[in-house]
Amino acid sequence: MNSTELNESDYVEQLHRGVGWLRFEGELEPGFRRFYRRFCLTHVRFGLGITLPLLALNGLLNSEVYVPDGPALILNLLTLLVSFLGLGGLLLHFSFDREGRRLPELMAGAMIAGAGLHLLTRCKFAEQGLHYPYSTESYATLLIFLLSGLRFLPALLIALVWLAQALLFQWMYPQDTPELAQMAYNLTAIGLLAAGAGYAQEYLARVNYLLAKMSHHRSEHDALTGVLNRRGFNERFEELLRQARREQKPLALMLIDVDHFKHYNDRYGHPEGDRALTAVAQSLRRHAARRGFDFAARLGGEEFAVVWYNVEAGAAGKLAESTRARIEKLGIAHADSPGGTLTISAGCLSLTVTADTQREQLLEAADEALYEAKRGGRNQVRLARWSGPVLSAGTA
Repeated sequence: MNSTELNESDYVEQLHRGVGWLRFEGELEPGFRRFYRRFCLTHVRFGLGITLPLLALNGLLNSEVYVPDGPALILNLLTLLVSFLGLGGLLLHFSFDREGRRLPELMAGAMIAGAGLHLLTRCKFAEQGLHYPYSTESYATLLIFLLSGLRFLPALLIALVWLAQALLFQWMYPQDTPELAQMAYNLTAIGLLAAGAGYAQEYLARVNYLLAKMSHHRSEHDALTGVLNRRGFNERFEELLRQARREQKPLALMLIDVDHFKHYNDRYGHPEGDRALTAVAQSLRRHAARRGFDFAARLGGEEFAVVWYNVEAGAAGKLAESTRARIEKLGIAHADSPGGTLTISAGCLSLTVTADTQREQLLEAADEALYEAKRGGRNQVRLARWSGPVLSAGTA
């Protein structure tokens, strides 16, 4: 989970600004890069998988057609072996790496090392008066832009490194004009086509990322209040529960019910009721769920929840009471409430999560404490005293 919560408006605004420069604003860019690394892992595995047999075939053909027996043959086979082991190692690494954490660095390093190795081999061949074909540059260009997992701009820089080694070789060992013209045409045509396809690949990936994030955000957020809905609550709460179980940390849950809300709707109408619920939800999000792992959710109707990570029972009781007081201080008029303003009742529970802690037990315990608060006169917080299946309630 990210410490910074992004809203649907962040994705919409970025989509309106466009993605032509292949760069997002703010926290969107790191999120996209993590996504793109995972997205490109399949491309990288495929690219490395087809490169290995093609590399072997190309090396063997060069040995048969261009390389006579002797030192040149040994050099060609040695270059082939080093390249094969390097790319094979990358394929093995990415077969087990499901996140692609170091994908850009490893692939960029491999591509640059490949350019240096290729230049060294070509120079050694030229010293012996032997010809070495330019097919490797063409294949490397396609691999860099389409199957390396690199974003467009880093791929462009590495492709320029490959172009630079070809120009350096031409400067060191000038070729005949017809051969040079053919080489320049082939590399330019393939380079432009590969670069265009690479740009389009990242452009579409960025657009699809924004659309997918917008769709996911809508599926787990309440359209009225903007906080998590029941589905979002279930997913996020389960994630935090697993994390707290791994780290043996306390987890605090506060279940909330807006007092006498049916009477509020009957008296003021549903539009005012919607505005009141939105005000409550925004107060919960601003003041009760300010840290990265904490969150607020609307469970349905006038029912809300707040979850705090790594908060002990004493601190949870104070946070819950502070939350209740802030809602009361909003001063939303409610003629059918004893105090004349809108208030909430809440049940709160905090405990250190263990392997035996079940989600349903926590919800039931907090819900029972909530009903204790409602039976006790409303506008108050009750703390659930948890000892396995046994539950009692007390005031915050």
